Order: sequence, then structure tokens, then C-alpha cells
Amino acid sequence: MYAGGDAVALSNVQGTVYAIANRCTHARASLSEGTVDPARCTVTCPWHEGVFSLETGQVLGGPPSLPVVAYRVKLEGDTVLIAPPHPPRPG
Repeated sequence: MYAGGDAVALSNVQGTVYAIANRCTHARASLSEGTVDPARCTVTCPWHEGVFSLETGQVLGGPPSLPVVAYRVKLEGDTVLIAPPHPPRPG
């Protein structure tokens, strides 16, 4: 999915939809192809196993050192609306 020209990965975790930038900040792998851990609300990069928070975009496990952008999400029926991103906070 794209929002304003940016690739975005959507994840549904226990009924809550999260949106983060789709490219890992380490080696640009597609995070939408990563593994979501619903218990931790994280996604693991499929290439080098960097772990990102779906809520904030923060790096929770290396090798990435920079967070990804986390977007605000609103659901209207079956439509997913993505608001401008929260600015990433340094780890």
C-alpha cells in the first residue's frame, strides 16, 4: 500500500490496524514480508531479523539503529485511513 508516495506496511494485531513505513532502515527489506508477533506488537525484518514496534516504529532489536515511520490509522467501515506520520523518535 502507498500513502502519499510512501510504501506502507499494514498489520492487523488483535483487531487493531497499525501502519509503518514498509522499508527496513537497515537494508531496505520489505517489512510487509516480515513476521508479526502479536504478543509483542512487533514485526521482524525478513532479511536480518531487525525488530520494530508496530505502535511506534522504534527499533527493539538489531541490526537496525534507526526507527521506521509510524502512521496514525483510522478505520471507517472497511476503509483504512492513514494520517500523516508521527515523527520517528530516536532510539
